[in-house]
Amino acid sequence: GKAHEVFVETLSSRGNEIIFAIFPKAVLNPMHIADVLGEIGEDLRFQASGKPSFIYALPSEDTDPIEISQRVLESMKLLLED
Repeated sequence: GKAHEVFVETLSSRGNEIIFAIFPKAVLNPMHIADVLGEIGEDLRFQASGKPSFIYALPSEDTDPIEISQRVLESMKLLLED
C-alpha cells in the first residue's frame, strides 16, 4: 500500500493527532524530513525519540483525517528521493 512505500509501519490516531510511525530500520535523510514538514506546515512535527514518527495535530474537528493522511503520505514520498 501507499503507506509502506514511504516507510510507514503503522498509522494510528490518539486524541486529535494522527501518528505515522516509521519502520525502525528506515534510513531517513534529515533534509527530506524538513522538506515534508515544510510542505505540510506547522500542524505536522517529527518525533525522533522512541519510535520515529510524523505526528499531525488536527487543528479542528472539521478537518478530515482521511484527507490529511493521504496528503501527508503523498508528501512523505519526498523521503524516497536521493
